[in-house]
Amino acid sequence: MKINFTKRDLESHDALGLIVRDTAGHFLCFYHKKFSFWTIPLGKAEVDQTPEQAVVSEAREECGIEVLEVVKRYQATRVYLRESVRVVAFFFLYEIVKFEGQIQNREPHKHLQMVFKSIEELRDLPETSDATKLLIACIDEIGLD
Repeated sequence: MKINFTKRDLESHDALGLIVRDTAGHFLCFYHKKFSFWTIPLGKAEVDQTPEQAVVSEAREECGIEVLEVVKRYQATRVYLRESVRVVAFFFLYEIVKFEGQIQNREPHKHLQMVFKSIEELRDLPETSDATKLLIACIDEIGLD
């Protein structure tokens, strides 16, 4: 599959994975059209944003919610080779523990489906984003409250 990377995709960046759970403890996931995989909400911090600021804007843009409280759960670094360019992604996982608004798929042109999945369902998926893999690693290594 040929992926059309944007200029921003080819730059090193802070990458964010957003953990949003329903009352049963399942995780919000989107099916990402561009990369053909399931993922927790994710995004990139803009050059002038802290990861915490980016979480707030990504949650609003992708999910339609206003973040009231977040907790940083995990971080890791990934290196990609994209179109012969070395891209370093500094990944941060933040759990949105308190928010206002109704969760919705605000980017249906990017995300073909939106569902909540259990950790077992996430483990069984054949293709997932690195943010989703880091969520699984976080749960395996330190758990979530």
